[in-house]
Amino acid sequence: MVCRATCRLRGVAVVPESFPLALEGLEGVVIADGREIRLEAVRGRSGAATLEATGTLRPADGGFVGTLDLGVQDLALDDGEWYRALPEPARRVWDRLRPSGVVDLRAGLVGLEGVEGLRWSGRLDLHDVDLDTGVDLRACEGALDFLGGSTPGGAFPLWLEGQVDLARCTVLAHHLLEDARADLRLGHQAIPPAVAARMAALDVEGARRALLEGEPAVAALTGLTARCMGGSLAGEVRVALDGPALYAGELHLAGADAAQVLRPAGRPSSGEVSGRVQGDLAFAGVGDAREGLSGVGRLRVRDARLWELPLLVGVLNVLSLKAPDTTFFREVDLRFRLEGSRIALDSLRAESDAISLDGSGSVSGDGQLSLKLYTELGQSMLHRVPVVGEVWKFIKGNVVHLKVTGTVDDPHVEPVLLDAVTTPVRRAMEEGGGARPEGEPPAGGGNGERR
Repeated sequence: MVCRATCRLRGVAVVPESFPLALEGLEGVVIADGREIRLEAVRGRSGAATLEATGTLRPADGGFVGTLDLGVQDLALDDGEWYRALPEPARRVWDRLRPSGVVDLRAGLVGLEGVEGLRWSGRLDLHDVDLDTGVDLRACEGALDFLGGSTPGGAFPLWLEGQVDLARCTVLAHHLLEDARADLRLGHQAIPPAVAARMAALDVEGARRALLEGEPAVAALTGLTARCMGGSLAGEVRVALDGPALYAGELHLAGADAAQVLRPAGRPSSGEVSGRVQGDLAFAGVGDAREGLSGVGRLRVRDARLWELPLLVGVLNVLSLKAPDTTFFREVDLRFRLEGSRIALDSLRAESDAISLDGSGSVSGDGQLSLKLYTELGQSMLHRVPVVGEVWKFIKGNVVHLKVTGTVDDPHVEPVLLDAVTTPVRRAMEEGGGARPEGEPPAGGGNGERR
């Protein structure tokens, strides 16, 4: 004989054993007949989130087999109760990506043989969501269509793949991405050798073994495309889910507006800065501190009119050059390395018709500059005054360079005489008994007496 029981829920509170999340205000119908349990529009709450479930479950091997349609609205990703209810592999993903914000979920679950054999598919709608993927994504609005499941055995027993479609989000502190699309894959997978080598080169204990042996557990965002700063952005990012908290990626910027790229956040644009920007960056890091970051990149500005940038204004002021139409810089080429919070500028070249700059240096994490620049008269100046032009060619390489300190927004530029000038002058002063530069020790002895 088969017994059939129908239970109509009215304000019931439960804590499911398989997913220990406190549910309140449950309403709906539960039907059990000894062979299966059927849920009919069961609704409830957990914190600010509302849930709805419909499906059929059959007992099998200590678990359940069946199908379940699940809907969750207004789920806060930083809700500690939800985090604690997740299985351990899902908490590891949470710990690495550190999501916050609100999501809505529609998912279908099939299999349900305990945790193993579970398959799911559905859609996750994102509302003001933040993610830490190595490149921080902030205020994301969009959706993830996904397919996933559990994989018995292995160090990371979950997999997921899908398509990310974001209407907008903010990247690199203040730059807006629009119409962003990417493929997401989470689970054990091979890492391209060049990417694995960048991660392993961080010299983090366990990194080489975790990344170069077999297929490590990784969250990979690949095939990224987006509109950004008036141009287009492409790239990929990978985050290791096992072992050290490693990440690596590549970003490629094309045709971006120089006024948006070169200006600090919050500063309005004007006609004093224009041009198109191309940029490339390959990076890797560990943890959430900037000290663990390394990378190499290049930034190129073409068809430009760059005058209002503080550094360029400072250089032209020191050289007593005003800002006529021919003085603006029309091309900039910058090669750099990321060394934690420090940016090492391996080469910097800025060109205008009147003057060009070459140099190198660094920018500290708090924006402090340490640059050495050499100047060269442009073709328009050299053609007008050929004698001065030849003299300037000698001066710019042998007599003076520009020392730049201060900050990015308030640089201090000063000319510095090179050894070609200071050595003969010092020698002449010493031989003639003249005053020495302040702090200069006397030649040949420390007692101040001439020999």
